[in-house]
Amino acid sequence: MSTKFSHLGRPAAATAKTVTARRPRALRITLCAIAVLVAALILSVFGAWQWVDSKLNRSDWLTDTPNTPASTWLILGSDERDGSTDYGGVDNISGFRTDTILVLIKPKSGPSSLVSIPRDSLMNVDNQYMKINAVALIAGKKALVSNVEQITGQKIDHVAQIKFGGLQNVVNALGGIELCYDEEFRIPIPD
Repeated sequence: MSTKFSHLGRPAAATAKTVTARRPRALRITLCAIAVLVAALILSVFGAWQWVDSKLNRSDWLTDTPNTPASTWLILGSDERDGSTDYGGVDNISGFRTDTILVLIKPKSGPSSLVSIPRDSLMNVDNQYMKINAVALIAGKKALVSNVEQITGQKIDHVAQIKFGGLQNVVNALGGIELCYDEEFRIPIPD
């Protein structure tokens, strides 16, 4: 009986050798494919970072104030026209005012906070009183940051300014913003 089935063991041994020979080859192909995908992902992320970084306009806003424990962002909404022509174009507005002034404070632990500084806050800059929204235009960007640091008691680490055209782009990306009023109102225009 053992002689009848002795030939069955030979093909099984040959098949086992080809299976074990195929496993390392399939493993190498799989590892190479994964390595190519990881390299493509790294290059994509690096390329996207470079593209975003090239689109940022950099200017010197930060002061030499000593660091504070929290990480802080000064977020400004400005009426500065940056080539936008809709809704009061470049020729109609000169200079810029920082109409929205927000400070994002992110401590190392605990919740973050967002502080809004009213744009009509009266400031004394170089012995001249002015509203805080005009400080950057009249006294410079560092003077605005310095005043915000005095108000909040925090060193400003980063500044992000959104100009009027950026606001337009956000509104257009949303497909416009519809304002709905509960009541009709009229503003009398003086003669």
